Amino acid sequence: MLKPNTKVLKIKEQFINDDVTGLLLIFRVTPDGEARLHLIGDILPFGNRDFQFNKDGELVGTGTGLCPCKFKPK
Repeated sequence: MLKPNTKVLKIKEQFINDDVTGLLLIFRVTPDGEARLHLIGDILPFGNRDFQFNKDGELVGTGTGLCPCKFKPK
């Protein structure tokens, strides 16, 4: 759901470790130009989460990853 008076937000591809929650947030762009947000961490009871956004920045899908994320940095 978009909030009223929505503005465009730019976020660079990056890895963010949130030490408080133990989550790793990964922002990336697919070869097709779609933005992805991955939430990775043991705190997630049903597995890692994946959020997919279209080229206009609107959420188009979510999913649960039960296997380790291949984008996780060492």
